[in-house]
Amino acid sequence: MSNASFYSNIRETDSGWYRIDAYLLTQKIEMVGLYEDSAGTIKNGTFCYYYANGTPSSYGRYEHNIRQGIFASYYSNGMKRDCAEYNNGYLQGSSLSWNMNGSLADSIFEDENNVYREKSWFDNGNISSVGILLNGEMQGTWKFFDRTGRLTSVEEYDTGHVISRQYFDTSGKALVDTVNTDAVAKFKNGDKDVQKFIDKHLEWPNYYHIAQSDHATLVINMLINEKGKVEYVEVASPIHPSFDSLALKAFRKIPDFTPARQHNRSVTSWFREAITYHQDAPYLMIWSK
Repeated sequence: MSNASFYSNIRETDSGWYRIDAYLLTQKIEMVGLYEDSAGTIKNGTFCYYYANGTPSSYGRYEHNIRQGIFASYYSNGMKRDCAEYNNGYLQGSSLSWNMNGSLADSIFEDENNVYREKSWFDNGNISSVGILLNGEMQGTWKFFDRTGRLTSVEEYDTGHVISRQYFDTSGKALVDTVNTDAVAKFKNGDKDVQKFIDKHLEWPNYYHIAQSDHATLVINMLINEKGKVEYVEVASPIHPSFDSLALKAFRKIPDFTPARQHNRSVTSWFREAITYHQDAPYLMIWSK
């Protein structure tokens, strides 16, 4: 068995090359779309993507690899994630995104001076950030807040690059130390500790074995909130329902992380981890029970 997660089927049509990607072991569709070329490098039609559980992930239409029309994406629980309209690859008017609980997460809109302004919110409704975009890059003064609404940082940008920043403590006092403190979410001392915890709690489903190999790998996504708690767990790349459900069970037991930090505050972030099931010897059958 290879380590590939998907397989592809592509056929020529009057409109172009129609391609279907499917999850290798579950046979569920991961993507359908139309390409201009047989190599699958130029998107020229509508593309739809799906999560491992069959829920739509995103859709949108391309003309010669350029976004055209409405693009939308969804969370694996079916809630809408974002929506925007494009013309010749450029954002038109405004775009919106939502948190997993359905509350508004982000808004980008064009004002009367053709300036794009962005504002984002935490899932409790409090402001997270506000600033200006120039050609899709952060520009000018941006302000950042924590989940309680407290100002944590004021930063100046030039075409996406920070040129100055001022951090504030919990009382609102300006801090002398403005060294960048951004960091990803972390469990204890890092990935090795995640693996140790999962290895200890991961179970092998009774009466099952892996076909034509001694191992199989699945990928898990976790949403880590501002307090470091695992808020949501999903299978990004599945093996088989019996294996997938036991992996989810193990990850739901994992203790708190050190949360991700951005702009001098803790933030919610996604964390991805690959887990490999091993067995002592390969078998010939696909799945046996």
